[in-house]
Amino acid sequence: MTESGTETSHPSSSLRLTILLAAALLSWLIVRNAVQRAFNTDHPDVGAMFWPADGRSLSTIARSRIANNDGAIDDNIKALSKDALRRDPLLADPIIINALAVNADGNLPQALRLMEDARHRDPRSAIARFWLLDYYFRHAQYAEGIEEAGPAMRLRPESRGAILAVLGALADIPPARAALRAKLAQRPFWRVALFQTAGQDFAQPEKLLGLLQELPRNPDRQAASDEEQATLMAVVARGHDDVAYRAWKSMLPPTFRNRVGTVYDGNFAGWPGAAPFNWRYESDKDGTAKPVKVADIPEASALDVSYNGSNAAILAEQYVRIGPGNYRLNLRVRQRARGATSGQFKMQARCMDGTLLGDLPLDNLREQFEPRSLTFTVPENCAGVRLRLTGDPGEVFSEAEAQLTGVVLTKL
Repeated sequence: MTESGTETSHPSSSLRLTILLAAALLSWLIVRNAVQRAFNTDHPDVGAMFWPADGRSLSTIARSRIANNDGAIDDNIKALSKDALRRDPLLADPIIINALAVNADGNLPQALRLMEDARHRDPRSAIARFWLLDYYFRHAQYAEGIEEAGPAMRLRPESRGAILAVLGALADIPPARAALRAKLAQRPFWRVALFQTAGQDFAQPEKLLGLLQELPRNPDRQAASDEEQATLMAVVARGHDDVAYRAWKSMLPPTFRNRVGTVYDGNFAGWPGAAPFNWRYESDKDGTAKPVKVADIPEASALDVSYNGSNAAILAEQYVRIGPGNYRLNLRVRQRARGATSGQFKMQARCMDGTLLGDLPLDNLREQFEPRSLTFTVPENCAGVRLRLTGDPGEVFSEAEAQLTGVVLTKL
């Protein structure tokens, strides 16, 4: 009894012993779990030595034995997997092993159900994702397969190129194309990368270009430009520049289609439209080119170029579709920074195959815009012309900076 007349409750000896044993067991379980988590991937046998062995360690041992058994699943592996699932009913790996076993026995419907269950249990299971990706495409379940593409690429980034190759090939299969178009309209993270595969050897760039034209234009302006440029340039590289040019014009806003002449956006005002039939600008360690607003000239805009004078560089380029004949190229240019420069700029005209038609040095520049011109002949075998602004190194390292505008190409 206490002084206040109340009785203090104390646990009995048996209860204290139970609490101590429970605490000891809890401490052991904490240690066991920590050890098993540390070893169940790299050294699952060590984790399994701790009693009771956890399901994840047993499952990892089973997977390791499958690898050492050349992919075959024997009775011992099945037993390990069954025991792992009994110890941890929420694991995905034992379900995957069971799916692989019934798949080897030829029961594809059951294997599919099991793999889909495994994916539900563990959405980050690469085995389940890639098995399902393969199954869906093999069985013409294109929409389902396309849905697996994104997670598979995230789980195994090194597989990105191969998966994009498969997706690109779907553009040539009508029912698959419809499913691919529906997914691309949702703007998955791999959309731009898919169109950038158009230039690879396995791709059919015309098919991808047609698919791109069927889609709503990407609301991300830079992404839209990247998609269109990669696909158009791939089609041009295959020698189908006429197909690419018609597609490019169809993708321009209606108000700009009427402005297409020989040189497009000759004042560098930033007109819409992707390369190569609009200007393509470079920006790297060798030099930069970018359109800028200029208040002191009628055109109100120009191309601002900077070249560091060390390596030859292509700073800006546009493909111009013109026929055979004699042409005059006119432009206006000025020096942007005072001081002598050793490196110099050139505006070149080349055939699509790279043959040089004319070379206009832009040297001895002044602070005010002044006209420069070049006359050249396009031969019969020249399908089109590349207008190219380059930077060429001089005898002594020195930077060069300039602005040019008013680029016009006229047939004589």
